Amino acid sequence: MGLTFPRSVFMEMFLNAWTPVTTSMRQTSPVTITRGRGNEQGKVAPSKLTAVMHNSTGDFSPGNPKGVYYGLLGRNTPVRFGLIYATDDFNDTVVNGWGNLDTGETWVTTTGAGGTIAASDWQKDGNSGNHSVPVANGYRLSWVDGDYRDLEVAATTRVDVDPVNGGDIELANVMLRKTDGGATASYYFARCVVASTQMVRISILHHDGASGVDTVLVGPVNVPEAIQSAGHKTLRVKCQAEAQTLRAKVWIPNGNNEPYAWHVAVHDERLTAGGGFGIRSSVASGNTNTKPIVFQNTDFQVREVRLAGEISDLRPRWDVTHKIKWVEMEAAGILRRLTQGKPPATSAIERFVVSNAIQPLAFWPLDDGELSAVGRVAAGSQAYEASGVVTFGAARVATWLNPVVAIQQDRGLVCRRSTVHTGSYTVHLMFSYVGGNYSSATYVDRLFIGLHEGAAWIITIDSFTGKISLADPLTFVTALDVFPAVFDTKVHHLAFRSTQSGADVIWTLYIDGESVGSGTKTGFTSSIDKVLFQLDADLSSDSTRVRSACNVIMYDGAGPAVSDVYDAMFGHVGDKAGRRIERVCTQAGIPFDYVGSLDDTAPMGPQRTLSTEGVLRECEDADRGTLYEPRSVAGLAYRTLGSLYNQAHQAVLDYSAGHVAPPLHPTGDDKETRNKITVKRQDGGQAEAVQESGPLNVNDPGTDPDGVGVYDVSVTVNSESDDQLPYIAGHLLRIGTTDEDRYPKVHVNLAAPNVDGNAEKELSVMAVNIDDRLAIDNLTAADIYGSVDQLARGYTEVIKTAHDHDITFNTAPSAPYTAFTLDSDRPDSNTSTLAAGVNTSATSLSVATTQEGSAPLTLWTTDAADFPFTIEVGGEVMTVTAISGSSSPQTFTVTRNVNSLPGGKSHSAGAQVRLAIDAALALQGQG
Repeated sequence: MGLTFPRSVFMEMFLNAWTPVTTSMRQTSPVTITRGRGNEQGKVAPSKLTAVMHNSTGDFSPGNPKGVYYGLLGRNTPVRFGLIYATDDFNDTVVNGWGNLDTGETWVTTTGAGGTIAASDWQKDGNSGNHSVPVANGYRLSWVDGDYRDLEVAATTRVDVDPVNGGDIELANVMLRKTDGGATASYYFARCVVASTQMVRISILHHDGASGVDTVLVGPVNVPEAIQSAGHKTLRVKCQAEAQTLRAKVWIPNGNNEPYAWHVAVHDERLTAGGGFGIRSSVASGNTNTKPIVFQNTDFQVREVRLAGEISDLRPRWDVTHKIKWVEMEAAGILRRLTQGKPPATSAIERFVVSNAIQPLAFWPLDDGELSAVGRVAAGSQAYEASGVVTFGAARVATWLNPVVAIQQDRGLVCRRSTVHTGSYTVHLMFSYVGGNYSSATYVDRLFIGLHEGAAWIITIDSFTGKISLADPLTFVTALDVFPAVFDTKVHHLAFRSTQSGADVIWTLYIDGESVGSGTKTGFTSSIDKVLFQLDADLSSDSTRVRSACNVIMYDGAGPAVSDVYDAMFGHVGDKAGRRIERVCTQAGIPFDYVGSLDDTAPMGPQRTLSTEGVLRECEDADRGTLYEPRSVAGLAYRTLGSLYNQAHQAVLDYSAGHVAPPLHPTGDDKETRNKITVKRQDGGQAEAVQESGPLNVNDPGTDPDGVGVYDVSVTVNSESDDQLPYIAGHLLRIGTTDEDRYPKVHVNLAAPNVDGNAEKELSVMAVNIDDRLAIDNLTAADIYGSVDQLARGYTEVIKTAHDHDITFNTAPSAPYTAFTLDSDRPDSNTSTLAAGVNTSATSLSVATTQEGSAPLTLWTTDAADFPFTIEVGGEVMTVTAISGSSSPQTFTVTRNVNSLPGGKSHSAGAQVRLAIDAALALQGQG
């Protein structure tokens, strides 16, 4: 089967289409993959793959004009590498079933719906594996049982039907993560439909085995390039699962023409466990084509992408004879590209405007440098200038924006297009007033929106009265007086909308995202070519007064919702960290995955003007999750902090059974020790957390056996409020005072005798992703009693000669992510000790509990419903089966030596008594 040795590997490069280059790999040289954090790294580094390609023909030399890939291969060419688990070319003959796959797995058949289900509905004829569906509103499926989690399943299916009439025909509906349970199992599948219009559509669904209901998760999406009319319909469908993300695509299988992008993708938090895979063939109700419809399935393949990235280096090499040539190749994840050089810092509003489907007529950020004479145009067409007698880069309107243009005394600012736009439009801008005594003198600013003065709307901002007035074009009659608090030195948003309605214009004025008035101008044509912000020259005596403006945007028609533009101008304050990461990735065109709930992440402060990576890292720091690169696509993923708490083990290794290859050496250094934490908010307050007692506290080690002295650190986060800071500080303190060893190298040789052939163990190890939890049991030979419980912070994977496959995990203790659950778990005690010593066999303990500070004395539970639970005394784990006593000391009835200390252990009076699992309240969402 596919998990045996020699490994069946694949490598593909996108050379106009995904092109297999596996046969060009030098498999005697190792393929090495690194992902996640390395030893002692705080942040995830770019993923990397290294491999060697045969190059006798020079095809992999990018500068070789005679190479077959010349002009197609070079820097950042997409590449993917992985393992093939199962295949079936259906080139054998089986009656009444499908027998086995080419790789040995057994097909399970005789499951479906519609008409009389017969064994003959499944046949292998030496060319294809056939499903025969005898009626409309029926389906047949074939699957393979297993515990496969992260997979790509692909198949090609042909039906000799053209055209499709009535109801849909569904081809190559590949299935994955099928749970056990036969016909009542649940699974995910890509639904590829050919409709009676001959349009091809694709979607992803979840089939609930208990109810039999298929729920659409995403789609359907039309794929017109997959339409064909050749007397038959032949399509290839691929569906992929990684962590909690599903993707699917469909194409006509004609050579190497798999498209680069996925047609549909969806996240589903149910998508955690592995399962089986297969093919489902369906005919929808209403279909009138001749029955039975025979679905001819070919080229079935199940594989896993171990790294998807972009070529970052190609180094042609040769020996002295020039007869042996090769290329040393390196591919990297997208983080490498994002962190190269010094990427530009971009504001939230510019990201919003540039990436929005509704593009502006023109957009002037007005954040140019102080030596600029004309403002840049960030988006839009036919833009002419943003200039005037102003000073660029002289005003700071908001902490999240770059310095912008300042307008002083009798100076003005004009943003003008080279052509006039006739018809409805919307204008947005930000402005602020700094300096000057606005209550004692009159300062009048006028904002002209439209054409020349005789055909412009005039918005007058009066500092003395504190009101904003609107004058109609032509008549100059005041139409509106409002009194917004715009003279408070803060930045404000103004939007004006002019909507042509027949011969009239309907206008609306907005301040800070809210409508403050509207009306109708009769007999007028809405046109615009400029926005002019100008002070009345006669009233400009105060040189301390500074007005500033930025982010002037003109839209045709209504443009995006005013509330959305306002939110972007003000940096999306209150964003959940995960949702901000998702949005910024989408705006940057970066494929995005996630694990956990993005809505249960930390609320953010305003999105500052930073590089893409800078914005993403701020979110990561505020939420304390992990930004990383997924395995199967060249993109980014985010693992929320909430998803790290109390997670199930992805892999459990047995040290005594040889699952872990030597050497396995713990590191008990102080690399991560932090017992005094200061957390500051960007432009806000701060909070402190100090470990004053207990493990790794700040006391001098000469006076306190648990003390290690002060290890302090200060971090700054862009949280929404100061209220979040104590929680972040407490979380960091818990990580920094976890008194457990970390394991920089947990080495698993998948070819080892007790691992190879154990499909469940191999799959569980290969499924370990960034920050998944793993355990190592039975380490008593190394004087380690109890389970070693760690998070996989990163790993290095080496595949060589198809006979060697090693994964070495870099891990850290998972204890900081063991969360306390209210109304379920019990809090620990820091003040309980043995009142009297005990020998190795005593099953009754006298436990004294003292009062902690001014807090009331809290004793251990005596409720029978709370037992059993485990405690730890001097490194020995015991199970508590009962407690009696309503005052201190209490009597514990215990089962001794649960963690199998050789010969047991005696304990002296004063030994600390604590829960065996140390849990803390989770830092989750912070909201």
